[in-house]
Amino acid sequence: MKVTYDSKDLIRAFDLATRVSPTAKGGAWDKAAGMVVKIDKDGHTTVLATNIDIAVHVELDATAIKDAPDDVVMWRMSALFIAQFVKKLSGAITVNEDTKKNALIFRSGKSKVEVPLMDPTDYPEFHQPPGTAPVDGQNLVAMAERIMWACDQNPSSGSPLSGLHADGTNIVACRHEGLSMLGVPLEVESPITFQARELMGLLKGFSDIRISSDDSKVFLWINETDWVSASLIISPYPKYTALLRADHGGSVTIPKAPLNDCLDRLAIVASQDRGDLPKVTVTITQKIFHMKMTVKDVGDCEESIAITDGPEDPFTVAFSLTFLMDAVRNTDGVTFQFAFGPGDRQSCMLTDETGWQSILMPRR
Repeated sequence: MKVTYDSKDLIRAFDLATRVSPTAKGGAWDKAAGMVVKIDKDGHTTVLATNIDIAVHVELDATAIKDAPDDVVMWRMSALFIAQFVKKLSGAITVNEDTKKNALIFRSGKSKVEVPLMDPTDYPEFHQPPGTAPVDGQNLVAMAERIMWACDQNPSSGSPLSGLHADGTNIVACRHEGLSMLGVPLEVESPITFQARELMGLLKGFSDIRISSDDSKVFLWINETDWVSASLIISPYPKYTALLRADHGGSVTIPKAPLNDCLDRLAIVASQDRGDLPKVTVTITQKIFHMKMTVKDVGDCEESIAITDGPEDPFTVAFSLTFLMDAVRNTDGVTFQFAFGPGDRQSCMLTDETGWQSILMPRR
């Protein structure tokens, strides 16, 4: 059998598959190394790849097929370089199997490459999407990028704090220092939590995404046939709504750009903290938003920006510097609101004009 594809179609499919296919030896490599190409008798092709937690399913049609098979043909090949190779091809690409060499031969113009075949027998079976139609993903990838920084980056196994949570009203990311959230009404049947960093990175650049889920997987649909799935985190998500309050003692408008400059300078000093646990103490007066940080055996650093309509009595609170920096950088607009108090042991809230919110928990 010889099958021919438009190079753009094959590049798209292989590019997504190789982003997921395991590249280093380990548990995922042992179970799912490489990627699988399934071809039916009319040339309709499905490309599959998985690292066990995340899976890619992409369909495409051949432009021509010679000596079509009676049954579905299944090829499994290494994914280490073939995507990069086909990206450099611009014409039609033909693929055929060399049974003597147990390899696939890719040709385009005068270019040719052989890719050894692997045994497809034990390749994992894919968990299939639910029968219900996927719903509007509400530009989930772009939205998630604004809050994922708040996910716990070093969680215990299966911790919901490492995932992104969607409950039909908001998408939420949180860890012990606080949370970040956006009002995104994903019409999922029930609240879901899933590992988002790798999944969102994989789909960066895709905007018209739809979503579906069942009791163990979330599926993000790129189009009518192509999807990426990820395992759900089954552990209950924290009751984050308990942190949402409207009884702050005050609120000030903060200019984003000058505050970012101050935080960047503080971060230079904080980088010398071997414990990597820098704390910044914030004092808000009527006209000044002041920050002070002390790094043991390194030195002190202080920064201030001008504000208006601050509290009559100075208010002081301390935060994780990293958490504060990430929150400020993900605000949208020239300014944002910073709500605080009434007590120094209570959470503070950042909000911007898009409805984005971030809650910062105080540090002692």
